Order: sequence, then C-alpha cells, then structure tokens
Amino acid sequence: MAAADVPDHPGVRAGLFRSLVADRRMIILLDNAATTDQVRELLPGTGHCLAIVTSRGTLSGLLVRDGARLLTLLPPGHDEAVALFAARVGPDRVRAEPRATRDIVERSGRLPLALAVVAARAVVAEHIPLGVMADELNTAHGTLAAFRTPDASVDVSVVLSWSYRALGARPAEAFRRLCLHPGPRLSVDAAASMLALTRTETRILLDELAAAALLIEERPGRYAMHDLVRAFGQDRSRDQDDEQERRAVVHRLLDHYVHTTRLAAHQLFAIRHQILPERPMDGVICEAPEPADWYQSEYTALLAALDLTDREQFDRHAWQLAALLRDHLNRQGMWHHLQVSQQTGVATAIRSGDPAAEGRALWGLALADANMGRHQAARAHLRRALAIFTETGAREDAAVTRSRIGYLLTEQGDHVAALEHAHETLALYPPGTDPARRAGALNSVSWLCAQLGRLEEAADHVRQALALDAHLSPYALADTWDTLGFIQARQERIDDAADSYRRAAAIYRRHGAHFREAGTLRALGDAYQRAGRARQAEDVYRQALEGVATSDDPGASQLGAELARLLARQ
Repeated sequence: MAAADVPDHPGVRAGLFRSLVADRRMIILLDNAATTDQVRELLPGTGHCLAIVTSRGTLSGLLVRDGARLLTLLPPGHDEAVALFAARVGPDRVRAEPRATRDIVERSGRLPLALAVVAARAVVAEHIPLGVMADELNTAHGTLAAFRTPDASVDVSVVLSWSYRALGARPAEAFRRLCLHPGPRLSVDAAASMLALTRTETRILLDELAAAALLIEERPGRYAMHDLVRAFGQDRSRDQDDEQERRAVVHRLLDHYVHTTRLAAHQLFAIRHQILPERPMDGVICEAPEPADWYQSEYTALLAALDLTDREQFDRHAWQLAALLRDHLNRQGMWHHLQVSQQTGVATAIRSGDPAAEGRALWGLALADANMGRHQAARAHLRRALAIFTETGAREDAAVTRSRIGYLLTEQGDHVAALEHAHETLALYPPGTDPARRAGALNSVSWLCAQLGRLEEAADHVRQALALDAHLSPYALADTWDTLGFIQARQERIDDAADSYRRAAAIYRRHGAHFREAGTLRALGDAYQRAGRARQAEDVYRQALEGVATSDDPGASQLGAELARLLARQ
C-alpha cells in the first residue's frame, strides 16, 4: 500500500492487513518473535495463507489459542557440528582427541554459537587439552539444551563465562562496557568513545574480544555482537560495575553519535545553528565523517541509540538525534522511521521543557505526516510550531516554519498561496544575510513561479540561487539544478535542460538519493519525449528504472511502474 494509506492505529492496521491478504495465497514469515502478542495480529484470517513464525521460545499461546503447529528446529547433526568445531580448532586436535570432541559437541547441544565460543577458548588456550574442557562442561551440567526454551540464560552463561573468565581485567571491563551499546553494530570510533580510549587501544581490545568469539568483525572496523552475548555482558555489568560509570559510558556513546551526526548533517543538509550539543565528555571521538557513508552505515545504530536515549532519559540527546536523523530518513523515504523518531523528538523536547526544541521537532513530525498525505495533521503541527516561535520571539525559526507551510501548500497543489509564503520567507533573507537560507528561499520562489508559468521570473531567481552554490548543501544544490532543468525544459531549451537535470542526478546519485535521481531522470525523459526525441527519452527512462530498483523509497514501486509503462510505449 502507499504509505499515505496505512492507518495509524495498530488494530486498524491489523484488520486492514487481514482483509488485504484474505483472497491471496501467501507465505508470511514473522521472524525472531519474542512473544505471542508480537505476532498474533499479523496472522492471516483465512486458510489460503501460511504463516511461519520463528522464535527462540515455543510461543505456547499460539499453540493453545491459535492452533499453531510446533516445528522444532534441530541443531546441526553430529558430523556437521564436529566439522564446524574442527574448522575452528584444527583437524589435528580433533583427530587427537575424538572422544573429547564428541563430548564437547554433545554437551554444547551442537549449537553453533556455543561451539564457536568453546572453539575460541581452545584456540587461545592451546595448552589445555580438549578433554579438560569437556570435563568442565560436564561438571557445569551445561548441555545448552535449554537454549531452545524461554529461559536460555543459565546454560549459555556457562559457556560464555569461559571466554569471559579467560579475559584479562582490561578486556573484560571493555566487554562489559561495550555490551551497553544498543546494537546492531558498532564502529571502532563508537567503541573508543564508550571506552574513552584511543582508536589503537580500542582496536587491540576489540581484536581480543573477537578472538574470544564475543564479537564478530563483519567488515573492517565494524563489529557485531550476538544478542545473547550482549545480554550476558549486560548482566555482568549490572553485577560488577558502578551505576554512575555505566551511565557515563552510555553518555559518551550518545555524545559520539550526536556530535558526529551533527557534522555529517552540516555537510549534507546544512543543519547548523539549530542543533548545539553540549561539550562532549572527555574521551569522545567526534570527527567529521564522509556524510553519505555515515548515514548509510550508521542509521540503524542511530535509531537504536535514539530508543536508548528515550529509555534512559537522555532527553537533550534524544531530541537532537531525532532532528539530525530527520532529513536522511526523509530523503531515503524511510517515512515510518521518520514518524517514530520525530514523535520521540517531540516527547523528549516537551519533557526537557525546551520550547525551541519542541517547535523544531514538530517540523519533523509535520514532514512525516505530509509525506504520507496527512496534510491536515501536518498543518496543525506547523501552526503549533509557529505559535511557539512567535511567543518566544524566535524570528528565524518562525521564518523556517513559514517556508515549511509553503512547502505543504505546494504538495497540496496550491501554488499561489505557497508562492506568497515563499516571497515572505525570501524577504527575511536579503542579500548579505544567511546565504544558504537565501538560496533555499530563492529556489522555492523559482520553482513556484515555474509551476505558474512565470518562466522568466523563475529563471532569474534560480540563477541567483546558483550564484550562492558554495554555500549550498549537496541536496540543496541538486534541488536547485533540478529546478533550472524544469524551467529550461518549459522554455524548450532541451539541451540546456539535459545538462541541468544530469548535474542534479549526478549529485543525488553521489549521495545515495537514488529515488531523487530517478525522479530527475524521469523528468528529463519526459522533456525528451515532448521534444520528439524518443530514442534519448528511452535511454533516460532505462537509467531511471535502474535507479528505482536500488531505492527503498515508498514511492519507488509506483515510479517504477510508471517508467515501465513509458518504456513499453517507446
């Protein structure tokens, strides 16, 4: 469904979901469920569909109340488990102690996680016979069979504690601290900030933890931790570490994310004065990253960190991180993530008693609603924000809010009213004032004039905007070139329009905005088509279709279908 048509209320969504799948034959996979309640409303209501639910527990409620059939997923067979263990410790040791190997495999329940941890200890402690390890497992009564039940911690802890006890004091402390990371992956810089160490010191510790199978280096400088390992480490942290120090570790991690994301947002989206974090704690790494790569590789961790800020009541970090995520989530079409994150931003801003933060968080909430076609709700958010800024005398924030109201009017097709707002905004930024804001306002006026057929006026404003290109963020620059391409196409200057459109598309592509790139190329194809240059139109449509295929934007499927239809007519 189009994102705009998805209901807000979970119960209504569940009913709509069931009605949509009622007449279809579908396999629905609900992966890694923790509780019955997480999945019950997603079960189809007819016999035409099959739902497969995976879980570490049995979810007995589904068996009793929903007639589910329990299929127990067995561990690897004995020979496969032995091969897995031998691949890690070496075939010679396995051949030398076949009975001990067999006991380890069986005492570990043949579970890959447990075998990997035992194997890591065997590799690190080459002098300890495998028979001694097998005896320790037997003494601890640790078969790990309970791993498949709701209470998996005891047996897993027996195996994990081997690796943990084998660590020195420093890597053990580092492990406990890193387990406070919310997941799913952490970088060297994030880890170094949590530990308040240099990158070199941190890499040494990370390598030790990876050697002990407590971390996995998925790719250079990027580490993942199994959620059971994280839970084990958090338990040890609660038992052994001071609560004040635990909170300081989380504080340093959040400082790293907020300050580094702010630097990325400044380069990519020109977000400057709105987000002024407090000075980071000592030991925090916050250096300017390559912005597009930062957002692409870190946004899942940033969303997890945002949830952590709310849960642990780091309110200032919460609303700042929500604001810094806003434009990336919007540009990438992650509108439901956008909505949830901005709701967190509004709630934490209100809780912190900061009206300016609340007003800016409302911008993001309005953007999410506008994207999903909820224009009335979006306008209500912006009016509330405008009232806040008017009352507090925040003139520039009020101007930004008015420009966002103009954008909303544009989305609704009311170009005349939107142009009035755009001119009001432009009047607030005469020559010599904030060049980025002035360029943005010029581009808005230009686009709206072009929509109304006032092409000469539009061209004049967009050229003034491009004259300020040194002050524009990449996305703002691409938007401005796109506007110029639209104007030139309407003036039947097709070659000039092609040059402008391709400049915009190249910038979008360079920064991972594939849906925007495809939209610009589609506009160029349309311009070629109107000019009777069908072969060039076909080539551009194909390029656009390739871009759509790599986009997760909610509008990608619709644009892809439109492009396919256009190509079919060529």
